[in-house]
Amino acid sequence: MSVGFSAMVLAICVFTISLGLFALTSGRHVDSADFKSISSHSSHDDGCVDTFDQPLRARVAQDEPKYHDFEVPGMSSEPEDYLYALEKAFIVLPEVCASLLDLAPNVGDSNGVIKQWMGRSEELMEATDNVKNGGKRLNSCACGWVIFLHGSGGFTYDNSRFAIMMATMGYGVLVPDSFAAGPTGFRYKAGLADLDQRLKEQNSKSSSETFWCENNVYEAQSSCIPAMIGGNSSSSDTYPLCYSTSVKCITSHREDWKNYYERVYRLREMELKAILLRLPPYIAEAHKFFLAGESEGGMVAARFSDAHMEGLLARGGRMIFQWSCEYNYYVSCAEHSLVAGSEGTPVLSMIADEDPYFSMKPSSIAVQVAEHSEGYSSKNLTGNCHATLKQQGFRHATSVVMPAPYHGLIVQHQNLVRATLQAFMARPWTFRDSVAGTFGPTGAGLCNVTDDSAEGPILLRCKELGDERLVPGSEVATCAYAPYHMHRQYHEFGTYERCALPDDTFLP
Repeated sequence: MSVGFSAMVLAICVFTISLGLFALTSGRHVDSADFKSISSHSSHDDGCVDTFDQPLRARVAQDEPKYHDFEVPGMSSEPEDYLYALEKAFIVLPEVCASLLDLAPNVGDSNGVIKQWMGRSEELMEATDNVKNGGKRLNSCACGWVIFLHGSGGFTYDNSRFAIMMATMGYGVLVPDSFAAGPTGFRYKAGLADLDQRLKEQNSKSSSETFWCENNVYEAQSSCIPAMIGGNSSSSDTYPLCYSTSVKCITSHREDWKNYYERVYRLREMELKAILLRLPPYIAEAHKFFLAGESEGGMVAARFSDAHMEGLLARGGRMIFQWSCEYNYYVSCAEHSLVAGSEGTPVLSMIADEDPYFSMKPSSIAVQVAEHSEGYSSKNLTGNCHATLKQQGFRHATSVVMPAPYHGLIVQHQNLVRATLQAFMARPWTFRDSVAGTFGPTGAGLCNVTDDSAEGPILLRCKELGDERLVPGSEVATCAYAPYHMHRQYHEFGTYERCALPDDTFLP
């Protein structure tokens, strides 16, 4: 995996959890039948990794000259040590909230309509202090709030696009910045100063609109250089929890790498615990709440749970993007592939059928590791969350698989993703029951239902809305990732919730 994207590797210290106990990182009871089914025909399942206080020496393959062995420090178990994730979080506000706080819009969806606002939490705090009853206005101006967990490259590429889409639908989005973790020494990227103003300037011209940009929020020259390649870098600033996926490294020292990626999960878990410790009232009291994540963040959004989080999710649901909810190289054991929380929680998962990390295609990292004699993971990979959700008995779960060769979903399926998000977030508890009629052959004709039992999760295989020619990223925007072939045409589908619209907007 390239440094800027999301996905990766795992473990050394093995800690066995007895069947039937609560999974320590998921907060979910692990039924023995669940575990046996999910882990059947798996290789080298030596137990779960759950200890992180001691340093980890991670070794690499001897025939990979660009990599070298490195150390990950022991990790604090105090949430207060991770409060940077909230203090430096990104915020994306819907139109109504931005207007009430007198914040000039500075971002927008791919239709070029700039009506939303993006900035850092410190910029939002300044705005609420400058407006009478600013904090109270945030409590009521949004349809709900989302905590969105970015992938392993930070708040870049599709990550910011997801957040902007959600904001156009009327939701406030808080994005913990895991790359603000400079004080811990685990990972870091230098953020742009005056983000609010910079975005405003870029989006004031149609030629520089930021929706399709690779990176809108970090300094261009700031890259999180993995410690595993730092020996070949001229920079002394390398970070142990930035990474580059190597099948050879994973299979050469599988216990090291099982333990390694569990430490990445632990970092994100502790950042979430810190946020819940100081959760702003406008999120704690929101009418609806969603936990969402992409790739690395999608894995965390699927696994994370505690009593506080479950109380919030009772008002919304989980959204898992670009993660397959399976026992593959990205988790240390089958139990850690389970989706956390109550079976009654609404869940939406979306992934590409040719995802380069988690799909069933022979070249994916997951398949290569699973089929290697020194690899690990289930031998029954499906490339999506449906089987796990079904085995666990989730009642309001929908998995969407779309044809795409990229890890990012919005690149070629922006309209399908937008329509799916809009429908799910509006009515998360009934979406599973209505989606086939709305998106299926008798509706818009975007999806085929491949598993639609009377009860339980549903699996859809869907295509993009709009059949225009894909174009190189270089033709979409000067700041877009040039090698990608993108579907840039914007198509509307469905209607916004009333709470997403300003009071003077006509709603038929």
